Amino acid sequence: LRARPIADWQGEGPPGRVVARDDEIGVATGEGLLALEVVQLAGKKALDVRAFARGQRRFVGSILG
Repeated sequence: LRARPIADWQGEGPPGRVVARDDEIGVATGEGLLALEVVQLAGKKALDVRAFARGQRRFVGSILG
């Protein structure tokens, strides 16, 4: 629901991989990182991404799409 681009990210991984960077969680893209702030599963309430990741332990490292 809310994210912001980070163009200078130099991490590794295919586009769509969920990664942890410092105190942020984001999705790798072909041109940088999309830092997630608020996420929401279908039919659920919106959560801060850190709270979401605590409940979804396999989220970081997964590939979206």
